[in-house]
Amino acid sequence: VLPHIGIPILVLQGKQDQYGSIAQVETVQQNAGDDVRVTMLDHCGHSPHADQGALALDEIHDFSSRIME
Repeated sequence: VLPHIGIPILVLQGKQDQYGSIAQVETVQQNAGDDVRVTMLDHCGHSPHADQGALALDEIHDFSSRIME
C-alpha cells in the first residue's frame, strides 16, 4: 500500500515508543515515495500528543504549513 500513497506523510514517533519500532518508520521512509518527513521525539512513548504535546504541535504546524503553500 505504501508505494501508492501520493500525498506528503508526516511520521511522529517517540523514541521510547513501547509499541512502534524504528523498523516501522524506516519501512515508511523507504516505501512511501519522496515526501516523507520523520520526526523521532526524545522522552516520548506511544503518545506524542500527550508526552511531547508542544513539540508535536510544532512539527504538525511546520509540516502543514509547508504542504499548504
